[in-house]
Amino acid sequence: DLAIGGAGFFVVSKQPNETNESNFFLTRAGSFLPDENGDLRNAAGYYLAGFPYDQTATLGIIDRNQFGDLKTVNLGSLAQTGSPTGNMTVSGNIPAQQTGLATPGEPFLSSAEYFSPLGEAERMQFSWQPTDVASRWVLSMSGSDGAQYGNVTVDFHDSGPLAGAPRAYSAATSTATAPAGFAFDPATGTATLTVDNGTVPQTIEVSIGAPDEHTGMTQFAGDYSALKIGADGAESGVLVRTEIDERGDVYGVFNNGSRKPLYNIPLAEVANPDGLLAADGNAYALSRSSGKFSLNQAGQGSAGTLTAGALESSNVEVAQELTDLIRTQRAYSSNAKIVT
Repeated sequence: DLAIGGAGFFVVSKQPNETNESNFFLTRAGSFLPDENGDLRNAAGYYLAGFPYDQTATLGIIDRNQFGDLKTVNLGSLAQTGSPTGNMTVSGNIPAQQTGLATPGEPFLSSAEYFSPLGEAERMQFSWQPTDVASRWVLSMSGSDGAQYGNVTVDFHDSGPLAGAPRAYSAATSTATAPAGFAFDPATGTATLTVDNGTVPQTIEVSIGAPDEHTGMTQFAGDYSALKIGADGAESGVLVRTEIDERGDVYGVFNNGSRKPLYNIPLAEVANPDGLLAADGNAYALSRSSGKFSLNQAGQGSAGTLTAGALESSNVEVAQELTDLIRTQRAYSSNAKIVT
């Protein structure tokens, strides 16, 4: 259910994915339900049209002065293909008081989730081993199966305005077995991992934090904080529900936890709404008197906003409402006789 607050009309068509511009109509009746194919259709049988988002969540180049770029909004059997992780950021705090001891303690362990090219969730292990030198740690990386990638020595600032930030990275060593690999750039604090999980190994860049910056890992006295991981990529998933915002963007929420835009529902505006021609099903057709139209984004310019889960009370299909009323009255009469 969609209600328009302000100016504008929904664009609908007689057939799904219509290509003939004369078969497009305008309506304010915003009660839509998916048909057997997942296409959104109202009680009069008109299909809701919108601009589809591509895989990069962009609309691309669209012409808002004609209907050619519109597609029927379809919410049936949508699935999200998996995408591999290519970049990962790591942040957190390791306790400074654990370094510089004659007998260093056990390493601090954490793991991070990433996604393979097939959309499978896997984990990467991080081990921070304190040393007997103050503010010095050895970071080791490995896979969830125990396969080692490599390690690097990390020295942190212990005084001044940069206290707690990484000071230098050194002694980067690869312990990976080919075709897996490990490399480290001390200038940026970024490790490049080559993961042997397919015919073509997956490459992941893991940013620990650039030297002299507090944007990644830090070392301050106190407790060890679990790592905060930021990673791109996603595992495969199927659509579980949809959400529509006031700008007309239809978002799909998938069972893998991701949320992505699927369609943008435009609002059509004409120079003279009184010049539209009335059609069956509470719809209107363009005419010479109505003037030129434009497909504007809801909430921008003179176009109204969209409210999901609401309807304009005046926009109902009278024949459908009377039919429903007669059905309800007959059902009530039948039940009353059964009770008697």
